[in-house]
Amino acid sequence: MRLLVINLERSSDRRKWITDSFARQALVPEFVPAIDANAMTPGDIEAWNEASDGPPMMAAEIAVFKSHRECWRAAASGDDDYVGVFEDDVHLSGDAHLFLKDYSWIPDGADIVKIETFRNSVLCSRPPLQPVHGHHLLRLHSLHWGAAGYIISKSCAARLLELSKTRLYAADEFLFSPTFSIFRDLDLYQVSPALCIQDMQLEESNRAGNLQSVKGVRDDHHLMQQPQAPVRGWKKVRREIERPFRKLASSVDRKIKGKFNTVIAFEA
Repeated sequence: MRLLVINLERSSDRRKWITDSFARQALVPEFVPAIDANAMTPGDIEAWNEASDGPPMMAAEIAVFKSHRECWRAAASGDDDYVGVFEDDVHLSGDAHLFLKDYSWIPDGADIVKIETFRNSVLCSRPPLQPVHGHHLLRLHSLHWGAAGYIISKSCAARLLELSKTRLYAADEFLFSPTFSIFRDLDLYQVSPALCIQDMQLEESNRAGNLQSVKGVRDDHHLMQQPQAPVRGWKKVRREIERPFRKLASSVDRKIKGKFNTVIAFEA
């Protein structure tokens, strides 16, 4: 399997670190030059935001999204049915090589298999599939932060490349948020326990040192959401009336479809 790793060309220290990390499991990364946010002009940022139907984004967020698009382009134009996509600050589990050397274990028709965990609570269900090397393949039904490790199909990469021409969002939201109709159309899986995790998600004693996410800043855009205006008047009354019915419908849906909340673990 091709393993694409997004890396700034000037970040030779991280390129060496990820090369050594993969080599310990006899894996060979293929580096995709990351878009450098520092090279973007105010005009570039304005042009991208004006062309998008998404919320305004900072240079760093635009750069990482464009970098993922380059990976989708490579996957869509290549010969492999599936390609792994990574950011250059990931730690692999000790058995990741069992999954990353070929894609015969991936269920037929899968569009994306998320192999990373951000350790936030996610809504999943368990399809009738046997565990693979001690890991479960779950269906993902809610937003799972992070886009530092996933496997994407050739056909899905081509589709995302086309859709992202006019949609500019944080990469993980674009891929793994139910906010977008694309999420509901994807055959999306989550490996549990995860096969990789970003450096910043590890305990301090287990981190690799001065690694940051590929865009050069910590990937905490999800902690900086714009505050929403308070709901008032009839809208607030209607929301309160509908609240118990929505909770009941959600509970029934979960029971019928076997959905459950969990935090995806990572075992080094």
